[in-house]
Amino acid sequence: MGYSSQSLGGTTGSLKNKLSQLEEMIRTVNEDIQFNKREVQMLRHEKQQLENVLSNKSIEVRKTLQIEAQRVEDELKRNLAGQKMENVKLQSQIASLK
Repeated sequence: MGYSSQSLGGTTGSLKNKLSQLEEMIRTVNEDIQFNKREVQMLRHEKQQLENVLSNKSIEVRKTLQIEAQRVEDELKRNLAGQKMENVKLQSQIASLK
């Protein structure tokens, strides 16, 4: 009987150690999970900020390109009108030479 109580006592101590180790491991895992949750939350926030910046830049670039396209179109129309006037002038000079 002394033998079984010693082995029971040894098992109890061993179980307490294992329980203590498991509890410590659970605490560590929970800390890691909390850290990772905060990290994911920060990354989501950063992603949202980057998406907003990219969206704003995209809008800004689109507006700039529209303004530039309008400027080029206006310049093209002015040049075309000038070319038409030059053509009329040349046609009139050709007609007067005939």
